[in-house]
Amino acid sequence: MTAITVGTVQAGLGARVSHARNGEAVAAGKAIYLDATDMNRAKLADPAAEASAQLAGFTVAGGADEGYCAYVSEGVVIFSGSPLTKGTWYALSPTPGGIGPLSDLDTGDYPTLCGYALDSDRLYVRRVIPTVSL
Repeated sequence: MTAITVGTVQAGLGARVSHARNGEAVAAGKAIYLDATDMNRAKLADPAAEASAQLAGFTVAGGADEGYCAYVSEGVVIFSGSPLTKGTWYALSPTPGGIGPLSDLDTGDYPTLCGYALDSDRLYVRRVIPTVSL
């Protein structure tokens, strides 16, 4: 699992930033999905279920439950000081809101590719949404 330091996240130049109301507390730097059963509120993405594996993007500004968040749905997210490995594809990890290598996933998880590391702190968000589980 790749640990992202909260408070050091920002959208890269030209990134597509969207906003959503939260369905739970969501910190900056987390992978989120929009829950269609809860008025499209932002919740932590999780590969354990097909619905929660539908990545919307990465939060650049988090918020409390019922508050609002800003997230990058396309483009570069800068995770200053993060341990990304240049040239590596990242997927949702079994820890809700986290990312990691595909090898972290368990049988039954939905393998959602999140993006590609341009260097140690820049992730190009490229969502590949699964339709089948492992």
